[in-house]
Amino acid sequence: MKFLQTLFIMILSYQIYGQNKKITASTSVGYIVKGSNINGLQTGGFSTTTSFEYKITEKFWLTGMLDFQSISFVRTLPKLEIDGSLTSIPVMIGGKYFFENESKTRPFVNFSAGIAYTSIPNGSEEITGKVKVFSEDKFPFTYLLGAGVEWKFKPTFFPYIQIDYQTFSNSSNIFSGNVVYIPIRIGVRTYPF
Repeated sequence: MKFLQTLFIMILSYQIYGQNKKITASTSVGYIVKGSNINGLQTGGFSTTTSFEYKITEKFWLTGMLDFQSISFVRTLPKLEIDGSLTSIPVMIGGKYFFENESKTRPFVNFSAGIAYTSIPNGSEEITGKVKVFSEDKFPFTYLLGAGVEWKFKPTFFPYIQIDYQTFSNSSNIFSGNVVYIPIRIGVRTYPF
């Protein structure tokens, strides 16, 4: 009987301690929606994200985020179609606001901004009319706006789904302008410490 009492107290202490913690970690995988047009560029791809969040209030959290994105594209030039991929690794800080705190279903909005290491496809037209494709490393400013919903599955375990609008500027011979893409992410947030 004493063993069961001790076990009950330990479980209860863990649940209360978990709910009062201020730092969470989350990880997600995402699909980047195909169909964003930038000067004839068709994008699609995937992303993986790791982030840490610090509780300011019950509804507002500061976020730090590291993302890896591989964005495939098809670029149509006169008499030529180029298939390739663009790699982006954004490092961003921002915030997340939860509209509901007491419910098991918690909708939220988020904003992050930072710098992204990008490997940008570039090319130069040769005399033969062919385009030689190579990669160029850049570090553009990037930001995202998003919204989602998380479920309080357990006091320290929160699966979520979110959709983001993300962009950074680019300039190369293959395409120039703002690269805009829409990642749809599913993930889980938990208390690691």
